[in-house]
Amino acid sequence: MSGKTTYNTHKHVESCELNSVNSMSFIPTMEECNQLYKHSIVVEKCRQSGERSILMSKLYKLPGKLGLCPDSLNPNETILSKLGRGDIGPGGKIGCSEILNIINDRNMPLGGGSCGPNGVLTDCQNVFGKNRINLFYNDKTQTHKLLVEYLKFRKENEINIFKMYCEKCRKCDGNYKIDPSKDIVLDPLLQMHYTNMCNMFSTLEKYLVKSNSQYIEDIGISQVSFCQTWLRKGGEISGAQFSVMSPHFQTRHIISNAYKVSVILGKNSERYFESYVTMIKHFDKIMGENYGVSGGGQAFINMDLLEKTLSNNQVMGIQENIDENISVKLQ
Repeated sequence: MSGKTTYNTHKHVESCELNSVNSMSFIPTMEECNQLYKHSIVVEKCRQSGERSILMSKLYKLPGKLGLCPDSLNPNETILSKLGRGDIGPGGKIGCSEILNIINDRNMPLGGGSCGPNGVLTDCQNVFGKNRINLFYNDKTQTHKLLVEYLKFRKENEINIFKMYCEKCRKCDGNYKIDPSKDIVLDPLLQMHYTNMCNMFSTLEKYLVKSNSQYIEDIGISQVSFCQTWLRKGGEISGAQFSVMSPHFQTRHIISNAYKVSVILGKNSERYFESYVTMIKHFDKIMGENYGVSGGGQAFINMDLLEKTLSNNQVMGIQENIDENISVKLQ
């Protein structure tokens, strides 16, 4: 890419985003959804028996004290539920520690294999069902209930979630650590591109604040959330694809309207777009084997598209059935 941004440049950026999302996420068919509901019941019976297995976590063999698959097999005692409540660490800054909260992912966004902030269910025993370990739970109604409420919660807090993402990017800029607890850094050939990406998001964030906008779409950005379950695209429903046995949802920020973004970035847009596309391609490469097409099938569920699919398949009365107190507490 060179020179002033053009229509083709804008479409190229948007296409890279879409291809990236599609390379690692998918929507289960209705038949697969029905099988997943039934599978979650089987998993719960195994959990009740006290059996630690691949059904609970793909890393179930690691020590329970790490909080991925706790020795108690109580999803309220996973590391993510504890982090969200503030039982360990500072607690989630966006949401409600009693139900749903947003916390930062550990690794560097994009450069370190992180999509972005994590939405976590901090109460896996009451409002959304007892001993809930995954989005898919018992039946369509109960699955859709959590899905709808989380996406609603995310929408209500999208400005603060975007700010959290930008702040996390800035913390990784300069030291370029893939994982803040380790010394491994981003490939030096990518570091300039990462800095440009961080500057791009910071510029958008400043504009968002200055314009007093209520929606990130106003700056050309959208959010997409993902989760994992017991299925990869094209595979069989079997063991857990997730590490942590409590519901958690990764949220990625994507450029959905590159023209709007370019207007805000001004003369820097071409340089920033070039670096951003470079980082997306790097992200696709490092995610592909474990979570993408190159690893045997997409491992993430696209929650936004799943919600539309379930809604279009005559999920009736869910919104009315959601406890009104939930929305009040989450505000």
